[in-house]
Amino acid sequence: MIEVQEIKVEEKVLRIGVSSKEAIRKRTIDIASGALKPSDHDPKVWITSTQALAQLLSPENIGLLKVIQETHPASVSELARTTGRQQGNLSRTLANMSQYGLVSLSKEANNQVRPVANATRIEVEIDFSVAG
Repeated sequence: MIEVQEIKVEEKVLRIGVSSKEAIRKRTIDIASGALKPSDHDPKVWITSTQALAQLLSPENIGLLKVIQETHPASVSELARTTGRQQGNLSRTLANMSQYGLVSLSKEANNQVRPVANATRIEVEIDFSVAG
C-alpha cells in the first residue's frame, strides 16, 4: 500500500491596486478621517501606473519571488549564488520589491539580510477611470 501525504501551503495573497496619485491620496485621507472603511479585500499596496506595475511584476521579478518561496534563502548572498545574479543588483531589486510589500528583508543576528516572500499569489485591481 502506498501512503500519500498531502502538504498544504498557506496561501498568502497580496492585493495591488493601480490608480492615480490623486485618487490614492484622496483614499488615504478618507481612510484617515474615517470617511472610508477599507474592506479586507481592498488592495494593501497602491501603484500609480500600469507601466510601474509591469516593471514590478516583470518575469524576472516573479521568477525571483518563486525562487525565494521555494528555497528560503538565509541571505541575499545565498540568493545571489542560487540565481546567478550580481549581489548589488539583486539587493536593489529586493529593496524595490520590499517597498511594495512583495518581500520582507529581515536583518538576522549575523548581520545578514534574509529575503522573505510575502505572498504566494498576487491580485491586481486597476481603476480604469484614473489609472495610467
